Amino acid sequence: MGCPEHLCKLWEEAIDVVFETGQAQQEIFELQSEEGAVTLDWRLYPEHNQQGEVDSVLCVSRDI
Repeated sequence: MGCPEHLCKLWEEAIDVVFETGQAQQEIFELQSEEGAVTLDWRLYPEHNQQGEVDSVLCVSRDI
């Protein structure tokens, strides 16, 4: 099972916001799987370099 296109776009946009603002982002949504509906909590956290710039984004997903 892959990620639906609209959720991939949402994910990419949320990562862009973290890079642009330096602020963590969160998305909670329901995803249909073969076993039924799954509610996921996506959290994206900025990781800063020594200059204080966002260097990477730590992404955590959990089934709630």
